[in-house]
Amino acid sequence: MDIGLLNCKGKYFRWDDDAIKLLFLFLIDRKDAVRLLSTNRGNIKPKLWSEASDVLLNSGHHYSPRQCSVKWNNIKAKFKDDMVKSCNNPIQVRYKTEIEEILGRSHYYSGINKYRRWDDGAIKLLFLFLIDRKDAVRLLSTNRGDIKLKLWSEASDMLLSSGHHYSPQECMIKWKNIKKNYKDDMDKSRNNPIQVRYKTEVEKILVCRYNRFY
Repeated sequence: MDIGLLNCKGKYFRWDDDAIKLLFLFLIDRKDAVRLLSTNRGNIKPKLWSEASDVLLNSGHHYSPRQCSVKWNNIKAKFKDDMVKSCNNPIQVRYKTEIEEILGRSHYYSGINKYRRWDDGAIKLLFLFLIDRKDAVRLLSTNRGDIKLKLWSEASDMLLSSGHHYSPQECMIKWKNIKKNYKDDMDKSRNNPIQVRYKTEVEKILVCRYNRFY
């Protein structure tokens, strides 16, 4: 088969499962290059997809560089749609493990609603998690990127295991909002006693009184 002709014909040619598995193996191995595709570096794109096409051809699968590129973009688009749907209606997200390994967790959550309503059960679980990891939480102010990424990824995984679909970024934003509301309420309570929501939980995590707020 003339692979060159496939650049302008059959962009949406049906892919068999073995070819998709090989494409994923290739992209996992080249994940650093894949993550640079969004920078629009023209020299990276043609080289990556030409190599992908060659790898598939060596195993008897005839797909052009263009078809490999289109297939990857379609997989990502479908994945993102499924992740959005799974926020409120848990579904099986196809190729989730492979895409996470290629792109990293933070990438695919971009575009998913960051400000969805949190139910009480999820908030309670988040507090239990943060109380258990309070030593790591107190290090967040040092801006140690490795700590932040690990902590919020683990928080997201813990919630997911209990049926609550919130991304690492959503967990981080929720905690920041809780702290901000706590601080604001403590300010107000100086002159006008009010009930400070989550006061006990926040102070368990940060082990502080308001005048020593982290």
